[in-house]
Amino acid sequence: MSGGPDTGKSFALGSIREAHEAAGYRVVGLVPTNAVAQTMKDDGFARSPTVHAELFRKDGRAQWDRRTLVVVDEVAMMDAKVIREVLREARLSGAKVVLTGDDRQLGSIERGGLFSELKKEHGSAEITRVTRQKVDWQREAARDLSDGRFEDALQAFARNKAVVWTSKQDELRDNWSSGGRRIPLPIRRHRGSCSPIPTNALNKDLRAVRRERGERGEDFVFTTKHGEAAFAVGDRVQFTDTLKGAGIYNGNAGVITSIDRNFGRVSVVLDAAACSEGRKVEWSASEFSGFRHGYADGAAGERTHNALQRVEPV
Repeated sequence: MSGGPDTGKSFALGSIREAHEAAGYRVVGLVPTNAVAQTMKDDGFARSPTVHAELFRKDGRAQWDRRTLVVVDEVAMMDAKVIREVLREARLSGAKVVLTGDDRQLGSIERGGLFSELKKEHGSAEITRVTRQKVDWQREAARDLSDGRFEDALQAFARNKAVVWTSKQDELRDNWSSGGRRIPLPIRRHRGSCSPIPTNALNKDLRAVRRERGERGEDFVFTTKHGEAAFAVGDRVQFTDTLKGAGIYNGNAGVITSIDRNFGRVSVVLDAAACSEGRKVEWSASEFSGFRHGYADGAAGERTHNALQRVEPV
């Protein structure tokens, strides 16, 4: 099964899981990363390890049989060798396999492309309707972006006054910092050919706009792996390390809901899919330092390129 972003693949997988569980199957969800594994668990999969953890268990081979359904998500991110091992184990055990993903998104670092070849050889169910965007032109623009029709998408944003054009980065940053216009939050990076903007500078500017509007609580300064920084209730944060005991995984992002001034404990509600409730995580800032402001996407010190995607207007 394949489909672009926001087309409801997770909902469809949930329906497949429920139907097989009702029929007596043991359902196992496999994904490439711990962060996606946690998301799958939040979506109702009782067992959702990473594909490597399942294939290379300490107690031997994967424990599948003919009454096992193996749901593999984000297949396009997996290299060919890993997919081959999944299919080999399924053939030996008689387990059923459902592969799902989007081969137009981020691919495997190692040799990949097997998902596309499997689709060509065997066919696939494809979900095309974008469900997250409710406005027709936004839905169409999202489909254009997913299919690589960037010019059509940008023209749609321009017609609806949802994009600001400037030839100078300072003008764009000044526009945000002035607080006089709605600003796009958070920002995701897309590779392009123009001069990149430092991610840390974007985080600083966008946070300043929120503070000027009175949308932030009292500042607390913490020492993170990226240096000292002030955080407050209402701030967006992104995690750059993993703390499994707290359910925090590299790449998670969310909004700070509370900070304990006496013990330095921080609570965050993580981002969730539309119509879903975000998971709450908590950690001690003195014991875990892998977090930073999350208004602009990217690792600390990275640079954000020319196309800025409006996700959450404020």
